[in-house]
Amino acid sequence: MTGLPFRSKLAPYEHEIVELRRQRPPVSYREIARRLKEQYDVTVTINGVFAFLKTRKKWDRRAAAEKKRAVASTPSSASQSTRESAMTARPADTGSSTDRRQRFHFTFSNRYNLTRLSPEEKDSLEKKLNDPLKGQS
Repeated sequence: MTGLPFRSKLAPYEHEIVELRRQRPPVSYREIARRLKEQYDVTVTINGVFAFLKTRKKWDRRAAAEKKRAVASTPSSASQSTRESAMTARPADTGSSTDRRQRFHFTFSNRYNLTRLSPEEKDSLEKKLNDPLKGQS
């Protein structure tokens, strides 16, 4: 058994479970576990049903993405020529074709350039700030 891949005990009932969840409103995971116990004598937890469906959904998304990539990697000659003409029409300095956002460019200015105060400036500033407080007490 060590060389065999793991196979869920819910795999034979996958179609039925998916159909129950597609109903509107969807059948609860608790109800699915109860039905599996009644009809097929398969004991499974609520979390087991959830994890099973979540894993299958992930597999379906991966398969769809791979299929989409395979179709995109073999374009027809008409769409390929259209794509090539569109690529040559773009300016060269736009950056990556996937990055549509405008890039941030920092311009240095002295407006926000914070510098340390000399000891004399510090003392005079503290004196100005503390004088109004002494007058209030």
